Amino acid sequence: MVGALNRPNSNLQAPTSGHLSYRPDIDGLRAIAVIAVLGYHLQVSWIPGGFVGVDIFFVISGYLIGSNIISQSSNNEFSLARFYIGRVRRIIPALVVTIICFFLLSYLVLFPQEYTNFAYSALYAALSMSNIYFLNHSGYFGALASTQPLLHTWSLAVEEQFYVIFPLCIVVMFRFAPRMLNWFIILLWIGSFGWSAYGAFANPDATFYLAPTRAWELLSGTLIANQSQSSKFSVSTRNVLAMLGLAMIAFSIFVYSFETPFPGATALLPCLGAAFVIAAGQSGVSLVGKLLSLKPAVFLGLISYSLYLWHWPIIFFQQTDSILVSGASRLTTRLIIISCSLIVATLSWHFVEKPFRNRTRMPSSTALFGGLFGLGSLVVLALMVISATGFPRRFSPLAVAYASYLDYGQAHFREGKCFIVTPHTFSNFDREACLAHEDGRKNYLLLGDSHAAQLWYGLSRLLPGVHVLQATAAGCVPEFSHAYRVADSCTLLMNYILTNYLVDNHVDQLLIAARWSERDIPGLKKILAWANQRGIPVTVFGPMTEYDLALPRVLAYAAEEQDWRITDSHLMKSNARLDESLQAIAERFGARYISFYKLLCSADRCSKTASGGVPLEFDTDHLTKEGSLFVVQRLVASKQLP
Repeated sequence: MVGALNRPNSNLQAPTSGHLSYRPDIDGLRAIAVIAVLGYHLQVSWIPGGFVGVDIFFVISGYLIGSNIISQSSNNEFSLARFYIGRVRRIIPALVVTIICFFLLSYLVLFPQEYTNFAYSALYAALSMSNIYFLNHSGYFGALASTQPLLHTWSLAVEEQFYVIFPLCIVVMFRFAPRMLNWFIILLWIGSFGWSAYGAFANPDATFYLAPTRAWELLSGTLIANQSQSSKFSVSTRNVLAMLGLAMIAFSIFVYSFETPFPGATALLPCLGAAFVIAAGQSGVSLVGKLLSLKPAVFLGLISYSLYLWHWPIIFFQQTDSILVSGASRLTTRLIIISCSLIVATLSWHFVEKPFRNRTRMPSSTALFGGLFGLGSLVVLALMVISATGFPRRFSPLAVAYASYLDYGQAHFREGKCFIVTPHTFSNFDREACLAHEDGRKNYLLLGDSHAAQLWYGLSRLLPGVHVLQATAAGCVPEFSHAYRVADSCTLLMNYILTNYLVDNHVDQLLIAARWSERDIPGLKKILAWANQRGIPVTVFGPMTEYDLALPRVLAYAAEEQDWRITDSHLMKSNARLDESLQAIAERFGARYISFYKLLCSADRCSKTASGGVPLEFDTDHLTKEGSLFVVQRLVASKQLP
């Protein structure tokens, strides 16, 4: 979204001359984009596709920056040095101020390993490479994403990487083949879009984060800019075009979800929608353009860059430490977060963005030095935190010990071999290692998502008469049909196990586990009925005890405050009710049911540590190795297994 230049003379009308007039409707389009992203990050249920706001920003950026470059190049006025100084003016000051503020807040709130991770992400953000960092450390739609306060800077990195290369390409084309510029952009668009469409299924995380598979979205805006002289629409045509574009954007925001394969072909809808709105406005005013030009929408558009920068870290720290409000309703909390984000964004826009973008008040040399000095300061600050391993002496040794498990990981799930998670695919599933039977022992098949995979370690070590087979994938609730995003590997794995493997191979017990929700009940019933008809004994594991914050964090807070009642207040009560419903369903179909809540809890208090004081879970709901052993030991002792 970086290319959304939040000042009046940045919203270009057309690259037909050196004078580029302001378009308030583009600020209104920015407002829609940033509201969508904010709603998505606040988990507003009726905005499940709000993440497409970033794609709208990409199109806007491609149009505005492309218009500038093409207009100036056609008049022999374009300067690479001036262009990159302009990027520094527009992007760096607000980014540096935001990250430095959260460096200070993180010192007070984050535990050592988290603070170190934050420093690494800040370092990559300063170098415009945070998309690479987050590709290797979390998926945007995954659980780990919520632990990254600078996750949203991936889009800034994508744009800056694009704008390192693209202006050079335009300069070369204008020098050697100016008449081929349009075809050149079209060929780049086709190549990037094709790669994105394929990668959305073959490697979704890399496709989401990397510039080559996102370039077509920026190029969509550039194509509109390059057609500005030839695309003149009548009043009725531009009204229809703008309304269609707005409808396409609305459909994407309200219908798409994390289950939608993205970006790829599905990103075409919001991108084309944004392009249609922009193209319609090039010929004159439309009804949609008037709506987008209303003062409140324009103001949101003007502060959209700062709002984008500030909103996600504010949400993160509220979720992590209740910085703004504690104990309030979800609606009240959201309203406070929105209000705080708007206030801070307005201050950032007025006191940071505007001064640096004003060429009269701040000469280019001063702006360039200030921007580079700010980036250098971020690099130095990040390296200090990393070298100090997050300054652990800020907390008590016991709190630090508990918090160290926040970086525990899931290697004991047999990740990439028997537990399929990005970047691995179904082709990486090792059937010989994960599904081979052993003679002389019972063979149990463990089937499901990460909540199944977490059990393998304890089951395989504490059931001596049992050989535990494993078929698990991230987000893969056992059922016969899946929405595709949940995803490719899950669908293929479940189809293979349920329609091939279990038809041709005998198992003594089918162990089913997942991070259950109410919507999974119909699918579970079908699985149980299917297994019942084939005489396959089934054990259903209920919901794992779950917390609203990562359990190591909860224990660390309790240790720091020396108040262990804190831990019980963070236990999620809703899963206990779901547990009762699932038990009734399992028993109706003759399946054995294991309740973790009954196994680990009494009243509102649950076991939270295994032997050696190791937290049972390394996040909100996944067992450590020690936790897996602890749980299975209790199951064996209570004769619920084997």
